Amino acid sequence: MKIKHFVFSLLLMGIVDSIDDDIAVVEYEYRGRILHSEVDLTLSPCRPVEGEKVSFFPDYKIVTCEGKSQ
Repeated sequence: MKIKHFVFSLLLMGIVDSIDDDIAVVEYEYRGRILHSEVDLTLSPCRPVEGEKVSFFPDYKIVTCEGKSQ
């Protein structure tokens, strides 16, 4: 049970800022600062578009896309 809580605490929400080939830059807020994370789209289950809300693991992959893109 503790591992499940740990994994979900790493999951963040953000907005796709840009996409270049198989790398998406996701913008997110953390402690009042705007940060960016590069994620690998080849490891992600969905294919987001710029401006779409996503949940993701920082510097790794997107977990879910809020829109209908697949």
